[in-house]
Amino acid sequence: MAGEAAKAAGEQGGAFPPFDASLFSEQLVWFAISFGFLYILLATVILPRFEKTIATRKATIQADLDAAVAEQAAAQAAREAAENAAAKARAEARRTVEAVRREADAELATADAQAAEAAEARLVAAERQIDEARNAALATVGSVVGDLASDIVEQLTGKAPTATALNAALKGVA
Repeated sequence: MAGEAAKAAGEQGGAFPPFDASLFSEQLVWFAISFGFLYILLATVILPRFEKTIATRKATIQADLDAAVAEQAAAQAAREAAENAAAKARAEARRTVEAVRREADAELATADAQAAEAAEARLVAAERQIDEARNAALATVGSVVGDLASDIVEQLTGKAPTATALNAALKGVA
């Protein structure tokens, strides 16, 4: 088929039209018109659209970078604020713990003093009871010793001693 088309073109007496020298001037005119049209189309329609798209993308990227920087600064400020708040909270907790410790120490000292006073009062009361019991025992010892001595003398001699002799003997022991 291609051979038939070439044969038909050769029979018409001309070469392949783009290579025909007699048509060069017309081809140059159409080339200039086509080139001019394409240049105007590119310069007025296509390139401004590309430039607009590139400018929009550049502005969007720059806005995103600016927002990221602002958010990073805000995050840094929030982190510093959180660290400051945590430090303040720790300091307040230390102060509270120290106040509670001082209060507990004061209460403990008061409780110790009260316990010591109570123990001292019980000790004094116990000593008083011991003294009273000793005095009561010593008071009864004389009569018990007198009765016992009277019984011993009566057992040994067969006679009960007189009260004056018994009292005189007890005074010598005491």
